[in-house]
Amino acid sequence: MSGWSFAWRVGLEGVALSGGTGWLIWESMAVLPIHVSRRTDLDNFGPLGIVMLILICGPFCETLLFQTLLVAVAKAFKLPKLGQLLVSVGGFATAHFMLSIPTGITAGLICGSYLAFTYIKFCECSILSAILSTWGMHAAFNLLTLLSTILSRYAGTVGTPH
Repeated sequence: MSGWSFAWRVGLEGVALSGGTGWLIWESMAVLPIHVSRRTDLDNFGPLGIVMLILICGPFCETLLFQTLLVAVAKAFKLPKLGQLLVSVGGFATAHFMLSIPTGITAGLICGSYLAFTYIKFCECSILSAILSTWGMHAAFNLLTLLSTILSRYAGTVGTPH
């Protein structure tokens, strides 16, 4: 299987798994005494700023920090690939759990696992292809999340499960 074929297949699987998990979390919150407030950290950005931050700058910086740097550190400590994956996912998930528990689970743990796995796999070819494939996959995850958030806000369901 070619590298890009691998990347889009893994990306599609990751989106389906995290999206399905996110849906289950929101549905569960309708019956559990849990409330997650709507994110307000992006309210001061205009549409172009949100696109730049969520689709370009955020994924690129997070790829450099949570995949490139953390995997390199794990390799320097001679950790096996599973250890490299766990170090990368640990950092990525920690940053996303700071936003909310649902974000930590769906974006941090699930998407973070797919991103780390893809980065480690593409590192076998080159660092550049690892960075580009992971950055692109991350941007695609964020684009789908952004679109679903816009649709949910339009329907009036974000931050107030049912």
